[in-house]
Amino acid sequence: MPDVRYGQRLTDVLVGYGLAPVEELYTEIYEMWDVLLGRRDAPALPQSPYLALQEISTAYLGRALEIDGKILRAEAEKEVEKNSPLQKFRTGALADFIVLARRAADLGSRRLTEFQMLHEESTRSSY
Repeated sequence: MPDVRYGQRLTDVLVGYGLAPVEELYTEIYEMWDVLLGRRDAPALPQSPYLALQEISTAYLGRALEIDGKILRAEAEKEVEKNSPLQKFRTGALADFIVLARRAADLGSRRLTEFQMLHEESTRSSY
């Protein structure tokens, strides 16, 4: 398969780390949202748009689930109160983004599978 590169990390998509203040989390999520919706350029990744969609959306989904897990833990430990801005972020914008990122990852996976099947078919028919 052409245009596939392998690095030292499992992914070359850079995402945030930890649990930032809620306004920074909104900014981070909205920036990732804009990439998935095509409003901003995606990070420089493999030339294959199929692999790029899969890799980027999976990394973004992982980051969103990390944020969700950290907020849930803070809620369980009573560090985040009900109806606080952080809890509203988790149940609002973050929950919506997780749905979008999951669907984008699924779409990337289907496109990648289709590309692989077409590539294998063209390879077989050339013999």
